[in-house]
Amino acid sequence: MARNSTSNSCRQRHAVIKKIKKKMKILSMVGFTLITQIAFSQTNVERLDSLFNYLHKNQLFNGNVLVAEKGNVIYQKSLGDADYATKTPNTKDSRFNIASISKTFTSVAILQLKEKRKLRLDDKVQLYLPEFPYSNISIRNLITHTSGLPGYILYETAVEANPNILISNKDVLPYLKKWTKPLDFQPGEKWGYSNTNFSLLALIIEKITGQSFQDYLQKNILTPTGMSNTYILDDYLHRRKDLYRVANQEYLNFYSDSLINVDSIERFHWNSFCLSGLNGDGNIISTTNDLLKYDESLYNGKLLKHETLKEAFAPARLNNGEPAYTFMGALGKNAYGLGWFIFEDTTHGKIVWHTGGDPGTLSIFLRNITKQQTVILLHNTSSNGTYTAGVNTMNMLNNLPVKP
Repeated sequence: MARNSTSNSCRQRHAVIKKIKKKMKILSMVGFTLITQIAFSQTNVERLDSLFNYLHKNQLFNGNVLVAEKGNVIYQKSLGDADYATKTPNTKDSRFNIASISKTFTSVAILQLKEKRKLRLDDKVQLYLPEFPYSNISIRNLITHTSGLPGYILYETAVEANPNILISNKDVLPYLKKWTKPLDFQPGEKWGYSNTNFSLLALIIEKITGQSFQDYLQKNILTPTGMSNTYILDDYLHRRKDLYRVANQEYLNFYSDSLINVDSIERFHWNSFCLSGLNGDGNIISTTNDLLKYDESLYNGKLLKHETLKEAFAPARLNNGEPAYTFMGALGKNAYGLGWFIFEDTTHGKIVWHTGGDPGTLSIFLRNITKQQTVILLHNTSSNGTYTAGVNTMNMLNNLPVKP
């Protein structure tokens, strides 16, 4: 009996190893084969189609892509399933959680209030939120990620104590008041990404306007831009019955062949459920077409003045006067402005962008503001190749080599 059990275990282990080797072989071949295929294509549209068909075929992209120049769509495609369990396909109307791309909306809202002289970026946070426990942190520190505040680790103890706790923006200040650890760094000394910064910005918007964050964005951003397919997720328990909303999907583990909804994967419960009430930092649901409307409204002055956007797209400065730079892997060296990343290399135009990522969803929104080129990728599974695919798409528009 023991020998048969051991034999079965060995066979299972060999099967797993075989699957892993197969996936690793696919990944290692993607770079060479993809570059070879694309090199012989003749037009940008053909090159883009070759890229995304290849990525989808090799399980590296499942979602929607939109590419535009000067507001005109030159390539748009839906690939894979909105819901793997029901085999419902993605369409151009599919709505995705754009995660941290939402931070750009929060930034726009803050800068609108700045234009109306309702706030100054160098105002201390305590001026608007007296309960905030750090007297030396400014709005500028929040919007540029130079505050030193903790990220989601702020809620770790609470989630461990109660795995079904539902945290929202009203909890941010009480948790910060109970936080006993020092700041990661003194405000303005370094750059450090923290979602807490943008939840606090949402609270400031509510305090100044007397409106909920959702209502402010609806009235001042979503409605003026005609983004009728975009809304803010209240929390997990109050999700809209949205027939166009895609499922966030993951492989259960590395050697799984099938995607499943992240809601059924225990290790993601803390993010998909416990933190689903937070906003300002994420949780906006949108489509590629609506994001193109948002993009166009940033160009035509409907949301912010040109001078304000110029300030937003300039690198933040640390206390020592140096730009706030960070290295983003496949995305290279970048500065951070007022809610936007900024590519250091401007040889082929100034590119501002933001990514979004939650369990089972990844997204990237790139804007070459010099040439008015736009790349939007919304992906409802997790794949490390998504961000590289976004960069490669922008590279193709400018006749540059693609990255493997």
